[in-house]
Amino acid sequence: MAFAYNLVFDENKGKWLMNSLLNFSVDSYPIKWKKLAVKPRWKYNEQKPLEE
Repeated sequence: MAFAYNLVFDENKGKWLMNSLLNFSVDSYPIKWKKLAVKPRWKYNEQKPLEE
């Protein structure tokens, strides 16, 4: 089982909040992954640090 978290930064609280959780079945993973380009608008730029 694998998970992906969708995070949003709350400016009022000054921290990242979990927006959604996706569950993936490892049996349906492709054998060869295709790398996709991420537009700068959607790419994490490390300006707001992530914490556990």
